[in-house]
Amino acid sequence: SEVGIAILHSVAGESYKSYMNSKRFEIAARTDLGEDGLYSSDMVTWPLAQLERVSFSHFAKSLSPGTKLAETSAQSYQAVFEEDYSTKESIALGYRIRPAL
Repeated sequence: SEVGIAILHSVAGESYKSYMNSKRFEIAARTDLGEDGLYSSDMVTWPLAQLERVSFSHFAKSLSPGTKLAETSAQSYQAVFEEDYSTKESIALGYRIRPAL
């Protein structure tokens, strides 16, 4: 589904961002060897700017089916969340799953 694909793009964007943040100093020390936007398929060799572009691209794609995302209940995707926000205790504390568009 479009929403499932959007979730996967969001996860991919977050994975690139997390990698980039955890290795920022290493990555910043790399020499940018890419010419005309051509880079190796191995992200371990990518400069910071390329990682940022790829991460942003995935985040942008995760929001592209905006109408479909707004119409879909986040409760349908409870299984992909780390916490169970559907319990009575979570709801009582104000933890509700809402789309973030």
